[in-house]
Order: sequence, then structure tokens, then C-alpha cells
Amino acid sequence: MKRLSLITFTILLILGCQRSNANPLDPNLRNAPENEDSTAYTRLTSCYEGDEWVCAVEAAIVEKTNQKRAGIVAALTHSFEASYAARVHSLHMASVDDSFNHNGFPDSRELTIKQEFPGLKISMRGENIAMFSNGLTDPEDAAEEFVQMWWNSKGHRDNMLRDGIHYIGVGVARSPKGIYATQLFH
Repeated sequence: MKRLSLITFTILLILGCQRSNANPLDPNLRNAPENEDSTAYTRLTSCYEGDEWVCAVEAAIVEKTNQKRAGIVAALTHSFEASYAARVHSLHMASVDDSFNHNGFPDSRELTIKQEFPGLKISMRGENIAMFSNGLTDPEDAAEEFVQMWWNSKGHRDNMLRDGIHYIGVGVARSPKGIYATQLFH
């Protein structure tokens, strides 16, 4: 499985580098200031190792989060690396009883990224988690449910509106117990 992940990432890396000579794993490029010429930076933002439904919910959560930020703070760029770490955490919460928590944040999320994407260093600045079990199957509806739950909670809303962050990762997982989502901000 790890070999398949590496092969998939290598293919994405090659395809991404065809558009730019920049190395997308260079940590100096990943945290480029917003006021710099963005064409100089390669950002891989495709869904990474998720099924079609999961990827659709994750993308919709990013879009809806940016809609909430509009006019208040700058939009966030979808980070597939942080989304991978967020999905790993959501999968853990979905599969282990009594694991709906922020345990290990930020260290375990950063370690997940370091293990999957060697050489990439990301410093997490915030995390939101949520779960529901109302059986929503439409990706847009599921994303709206998550974003509204976070928006209606001051601490979660503060994370969504935090100034000075540039990237968001979103990970979603399904289980018989419900649907879990994690937002990571960096």
C-alpha cells in the first residue's frame, strides 16, 4: 500500500512539475507569502487517495469555508498534503471507539505529513473536527452540515477565520457510526 502511495504521489509530482520547474516539495515554496507572484509556486491541490464521494465533500468544505471567509480574510488554498493528514485523523476517529478528539494535534498530523511526504514541513495552526450520523448522501449537503456546525461554534469559527493562515486541508471518512470530518489550517 505504501508503495502504491509513493507511485501515485510520484505520478502527481511529475504531472505537476510539467507545468513548472519549481519543486512542489520545497518547504520554502509551500509557505510563500500571498503577495508574491503565485505563478512561481507549484501547489498540488488534487484530492489524494480518496474516493469520489469523499473528494467531493472535502472540496465542497473548502469552498464553503472560503465563502464564510469572504470579505473578512483571504481565501485559503486547498492543500492535498494537509487533507491527507486530516483524512488519516478522520479515518482513525471513524474506526476506533472513543477517539473523537483532538489528541495528538498538531504533532501527529505533522508526523503523518512528514512520513507520507518526506522533506515537506508544515506547521499546523488550527484543527476542527465534527461528526454527524443523519445519513446525508449528497456531498454538497454533507459539506454544508459540517461547515454550519463549525460556524455555529465560536472556537471552530475562530479557526475558520484565523488571519495569517494560507492553506486548508480537509479529510472526510465514513463508517457505520457516521461521517467524520477534520479541517487542518496552516
